[in-house]
Amino acid sequence: GITGDVLRSIGNAVPGLTIVMDHLAGKATTFTVEDSWKTDMSAAAAYSGLHIKVSDTHKLSAQTVTGAPAGLIQFQPVADPAPYAPTLDFLYRTFGEDRLIFGTNWPVSDAGGIYVDSIDLQISIVESFLANKYGSRDKVMYENALRVYGPRT
Repeated sequence: GITGDVLRSIGNAVPGLTIVMDHLAGKATTFTVEDSWKTDMSAAAAYSGLHIKVSDTHKLSAQTVTGAPAGLIQFQPVADPAPYAPTLDFLYRTFGEDRLIFGTNWPVSDAGGIYVDSIDLQISIVESFLANKYGSRDKVMYENALRVYGPRT
C-alpha cells in the first residue's frame, strides 16, 4: 500500500488536494494499535489535507473473534465499544475531529458480521467513543463529510 510518507509528499506536491483514506487507513483488523501503523499514520497526518474515513470499524474485532484477519468469513463482531477505543483515540489525537469522517462501507460491511446490523453497530461504536468529546460528534458523524464531499462553490 501507499505509505504515509508518500501520501504526505503527494499532498505537498499538489496544493489544496484533499485525500481521504478509507476503512481506518488500512489498519489491520485487530484491536492492537500497531507501532508500524501509528508511525505511518503520524507521517500521513503531517499533510493537513488528508482525512481518515472511520468505516468498517467493527472489523477490528475479526482477529479476536475468528483468529484470522477480516475477509470473506462472516463472524459475530464484538459489540462492546471499549476495545475499539484505542484505535479511535489514536486517530482522534493524530488527525483531530476535523479530519475524521464516519462511514460504514455498506453493503460490503455486512460481509464482516452476522446476526448484527453492521451500520447500527458501527454508529454505536463511534458515537460511544465521541460521547465525552464535546462538539466532535456532529463533525465526525456528518459535518466533515459534507465539507469534504459536498458541492464545491
